[in-house]
Amino acid sequence: YASGITIIDCISIGESIAGNRVFAKAMQKTGETLLAGESLCRSLEQAEIFPPMLLRMIRIGENTGTLEQSLQGICYFYTRDVRESIERIQAMTMVLGAVIAWIMVSILGPVYDLISHVRM
Repeated sequence: YASGITIIDCISIGESIAGNRVFAKAMQKTGETLLAGESLCRSLEQAEIFPPMLLRMIRIGENTGTLEQSLQGICYFYTRDVRESIERIQAMTMVLGAVIAWIMVSILGPVYDLISHVRM
């Protein structure tokens, strides 16, 4: 949007690169309502999958004429949110790995000890 591409083109590009069919369909519906003359916020509301905070930030950007800055704020927020979620998942994965390793050692330790005491 900041580079001069129209919002309709941005929506269609987002629709074509979306890896999620539900999201792509919502973008298609948004594009159709935009072409019908609705505002961007109203169009996104009608898709019914976008979070309320995103809708509020876009509404504020449209009303104040600072849509570009609002979209950049949304991008910053969600990028940070995804990064923090990934960090939490990585930490949980490490903890689960340690628990599984402890369980394996506690099971295989006695089995190895038992096998080492068997005489043929």
